Amino acid sequence: MKMQNVIPQLNNYGDNMLKSFEEEFLLIKSCKSNRENLKTGEKIALYGSGFVLGIALLHCEKENLTPVCICDTYKKGTHTITGLPIITPEQLLQEHSNARVLITTFRYEEQIKEHLLNIGFSQDNIFPFRFPPRITFDEFKEKHYDGYEWAYNFFADDISKKLVLDFARSHLTNEIIMQTNDTDDKYFDNGIIDISKSEVFVDGGAFTGDTAEKFIDIVGSEYSKIYCFEPETGNCAKARENLSKYNRIEIINKGLWDFQTQLEFAKDKYNPEDSSFVLNLDIFDKTIIPVCSLDEYFSGIPEDELPTFIKLDIEGAEKNALQGAVKIIKQAKPKLAICVYHKIEDIYELTRLIYNINNEYRFVLRHYDKGYHSTLLYAF
Repeated sequence: MKMQNVIPQLNNYGDNMLKSFEEEFLLIKSCKSNRENLKTGEKIALYGSGFVLGIALLHCEKENLTPVCICDTYKKGTHTITGLPIITPEQLLQEHSNARVLITTFRYEEQIKEHLLNIGFSQDNIFPFRFPPRITFDEFKEKHYDGYEWAYNFFADDISKKLVLDFARSHLTNEIIMQTNDTDDKYFDNGIIDISKSEVFVDGGAFTGDTAEKFIDIVGSEYSKIYCFEPETGNCAKARENLSKYNRIEIINKGLWDFQTQLEFAKDKYNPEDSSFVLNLDIFDKTIIPVCSLDEYFSGIPEDELPTFIKLDIEGAEKNALQGAVKIIKQAKPKLAICVYHKIEDIYELTRLIYNINNEYRFVLRHYDKGYHSTLLYAF
């Protein structure tokens, strides 16, 4: 299945052309941190029961804030970890009309705020949750400024340049990053990636096979092979089950690294029943997992069977995995879709690493959700 390959052009934002990185950085430095002004002893309600709720609950615990309830439009009952009641917005107004409401979702933040205002809550009592700033300006200036300036000047299109700034801003002022376009085709953006009929697709961080299935939805049966690397044993078993109806798929119960070894792997104790994290500082189960490099795994494979498309979403191990795929990147120049949000330096270090391995690539950044995650680097 041949998809249109649109090479990104410069995208001007009206008459507001981007300035030099130094000028933009000074503007970022002048921004005030958008933290919610909540105090110990105030009645606090949390609105939203997804991923952000777990982080917000940890924040409340750290700041000695005691929520009285969790509000959700579609769920009712009791939060299994905290024991807090889960109530509707109408119940929230009836039972806690003077509560300070902390919105614990990014995607539906504006809709929730509008609904709360419509049913009678004061705007002064509605706060969007934001992650704490993750680095000081002085530390950023010392350790990362040069890298971000390099990335800002390196990327050719304004969407990518703006994302470099937005990423810096999110670390320094806790502002969330806005989606760059309307598509939800993370990893397979058809405005960027040209997917052919004979891809050899490497799914690094395969989870339960959802990305591989999305890839198959796009190409149908017209692919050469899919290799799914997943280090977590339970996820790997689910991937085998979910992908068993498809052909030419190899599922490898290993993580990706720059050489073959065993590493300590931290698995978060995620509670799928109510979608929140365990409320203590030790939120990870640790285990030992085998890892390998792509160059080792594909050693001796004929050139026409080497990977043509590599996706990496591997929780901060992307740099090591790329270092373990130098031969493939040099020889086969596979399309790359690499997550660059796990570490503050990834946005420039991974870009520079790939460019130094093979300078024939073109590069763009895109962001696929409203929040702090889902920033992708494409090299093609």
